[in-house]
Amino acid sequence: MSAQKNYRYVAAVVIVLIVIAAGYFYYQSTLTPSTSTKFRIAVLLPGAANDVSWNQVGFNAVKRVSEAVGAEYVVNENVAVSDIERLERQYAEQGYNLIVAHGVEYQEQTIRVAADFPKVFFEVTGGWLNSTDNVGYAGQGFYEDGYLLGFVAAHLTKTGKIGFVYAVDIPSYKAYIVNTRMGIEAVDKSLTFTPVATGDFDDATKSKQASAALISQGYDVIINGGDGLSIGVIAAAKDGGVWTTGSMSDQSSLYPAKTYMSTIYNVTVAIERMVHDIQTTGKVQKFYDITLANGGCVPMLHIQLPPDVQAQYDQALADLKSGKIHIVSSSEV
Repeated sequence: MSAQKNYRYVAAVVIVLIVIAAGYFYYQSTLTPSTSTKFRIAVLLPGAANDVSWNQVGFNAVKRVSEAVGAEYVVNENVAVSDIERLERQYAEQGYNLIVAHGVEYQEQTIRVAADFPKVFFEVTGGWLNSTDNVGYAGQGFYEDGYLLGFVAAHLTKTGKIGFVYAVDIPSYKAYIVNTRMGIEAVDKSLTFTPVATGDFDDATKSKQASAALISQGYDVIINGGDGLSIGVIAAAKDGGVWTTGSMSDQSSLYPAKTYMSTIYNVTVAIERMVHDIQTTGKVQKFYDITLANGGCVPMLHIQLPPDVQAQYDQALADLKSGKIHIVSSSEV
């Protein structure tokens, strides 16, 4: 072999070895715990982190808390239920301190993974099943605002027909519907209230079709159940020129003309308490409330009500916070 050929051969072997070594060390980095001393949080979302609703609320909560305590965080979007267990195990093996599974659809898989990693903590937003000691649940108290959404809707409707488009019949949405009906009936028991489930948290096409169907039947207020489907509800309301609501965050910018209220779902109040508990006690509570009273559920009016109606609204809000008006919880439906 000539000197030139020998040089080329050696160079090729070196390049191959470098590629193999790089691959090996990348593989090892996905399996071995980090030596980082910072608190680390992984958040797994069922939808997009910029959906202006459920998923963005979860992402923003982790981001805010991480910045406040100097933690590192990573986000995974559009995580299928079939993939959640693999990702949770991956982050647990890498030594993440807290893994946030931002959806009730993840709770069974999370409980299984948590049992294998007792030193890693897990949060399931909206979960309720019995689980291991290292799993905490954040409440879905957004439904506490249902009473006020219904109360204002009853004052806005001209046709006497109010619709509610949401995803699936889980306890939180059942409570949401009951509380909304209570608010409507506090004004006028003769009004028609029709909830419609689309069967999908993130399919905006289905929610737009369901909303449009109600509008074609004379419904002039469509209450938005939230999640990725929000976009479809608001789009249909805008096309039909009817009233609607923002859900989980301030969505009034999507339809400023007739978005009469938004329900702000502030998951931060749960995540920050959970991180505090982990860092100070090495334990988590089973359940972290999100309520009107503790600022986890925040009603936001986007319209000016007549003075007498505003006074009734303010009194109702105070009575809801104090418990004078009983809010139906997800455990009661």
